[in-house]
Amino acid sequence: MLSRETEARLLGYLAEDAGEGDITSEITPQAECLAQIAANEACILAGIEEGSFLLRNSGLSAKALKADGQAARKGEKVLEIRGSSR
Repeated sequence: MLSRETEARLLGYLAEDAGEGDITSEITPQAECLAQIAANEACILAGIEEGSFLLRNSGLSAKALKADGQAARKGEKVLEIRGSSR
């Protein structure tokens, strides 16, 4: 579980990086989408909890398929994201 301090820092980084929005979202059709993140190579995972927090904070659903510290094989799905295309 992330501390409040870590959550605040992450939200600060996101706000700093967000800019004025993405104009391509204005022309993207509204649809419910599913995205999956997979490991590019065999690895030990880190940042799953932080990434999931930021995705949920952005109105998306994030389901961790693996946890920080776990091993992932090349091509193995580690995170599933659902939500609006906009």
